[in-house]
Amino acid sequence: MPISKEDLLKLVNLKQEVFKVSSWGNSEVIVRELTIAEASIYHQMIKDNKSLEEIIKYACKCTMVSPEMFTEEEMKNLNSTATSGLNEIFSNIQVIGKTEQQKEDFFNQQSETLKTSKSELTKEEEEKK
Repeated sequence: MPISKEDLLKLVNLKQEVFKVSSWGNSEVIVRELTIAEASIYHQMIKDNKSLEEIIKYACKCTMVSPEMFTEEEMKNLNSTATSGLNEIFSNIQVIGKTEQQKEDFFNQQSETLKTSKSELTKEEEEKK
């Protein structure tokens, strides 16, 4: 039986979730997945060797639903606690909307990749590292 449009939309709509930011006292924020266009820009920023700070700001601006991401003016006045929170959100962007098992698998794979010497990596894994 072919999939219905309603069932397909459930699969392809952007997923959101509540994320607890430990460096913000376990405050909860609502985050969502990157759109295809946003992910494309994000990956291009990495290829263009943009600064990590720029990449984190862009990705968090795209994914933070509530509260909305800080404005450029507000970003200038952020302390290290705020920056740590953004780093936590950024570190979890790739697992937004995934099951706990999928998250665990992802982070285990990342951990193993970091342990692997560059000579043992495939070209794609090497670029990610």
